[in-house]
Amino acid sequence: LRVDRIVSNTDWPFESASADDLVEGTWVIAKIHGSEVVPIRAVPEGADLGLERCVLRHGIRSVFPPEVLSAAAAAAKPKLSTSRRDLRDLVTITIDAKSTTDIDDALSVIPADSSGALRVLVSIADVDLFVSDGSPLDEEARLRSTSVYLAGRVIPMLPDVLSSDAASLRQGEDRPVLTAELRIDPEGRT
Repeated sequence: LRVDRIVSNTDWPFESASADDLVEGTWVIAKIHGSEVVPIRAVPEGADLGLERCVLRHGIRSVFPPEVLSAAAAAAKPKLSTSRRDLRDLVTITIDAKSTTDIDDALSVIPADSSGALRVLVSIADVDLFVSDGSPLDEEARLRSTSVYLAGRVIPMLPDVLSSDAASLRQGEDRPVLTAELRIDPEGRT
């Protein structure tokens, strides 16, 4: 819906009269209730309208409610257990694309031992450390189920403060992970 009035740049449901301030040409997502058009959120300037239509058509949750953003900000600094194994000395390679900001998995290989067996460590971001069961973050993640990857756009399952920062396995930054260690013998058996 393109409007001929100004909208505030807020991204989550408009307060009752805030749609009265829309700027001409602003695109908004809106619902129609009877004969009334109710704006829900402004489309960010420069957004791909084709992608916005796709997101809307498929009911993809693309904006986080304020309480979820607050919970994410609070969860971004978890207390780490001192019983965690320190793997920072291992050369570890992430397996996401170079442009990915939510880097959530990585591999390490420990050279063959005297038996010829390699040890492969598969690590994933320990999201459970940030998202407690039943929390607003957990409830929102359950509603989303997954991150959605579109051409040129990612709609994350968790807010960026977690998915692209605190839980992202970024180079040179300490991060909590869950790691599975596999021993692979010279015949390729695990």
